[in-house]
Amino acid sequence: MAILLWLVPAALATCAAMVLAGWLGRERTTSQRQADRAQQRFARAMDRPMPAGSRVASPRVRSTGIAVRAARRPLR
Repeated sequence: MAILLWLVPAALATCAAMVLAGWLGRERTTSQRQADRAQQRFARAMDRPMPAGSRVASPRVRSTGIAVRAARRPLR
């Protein structure tokens, strides 16, 4: 029975991690005023024009992982 005492620290650490995860993952209460301010901030940011230097990058051709050599003769 004494040999199982090494499980106690691991069990305590697991319980502490579960309590911490539950505490950090809880639903936070926000007032309607804070939510309205956040929504207005988001709307202003979305209405702001994009800088000229920021362009959407063209998608790259993804490699399939298979090496394909160019044909030496044109195919008919």
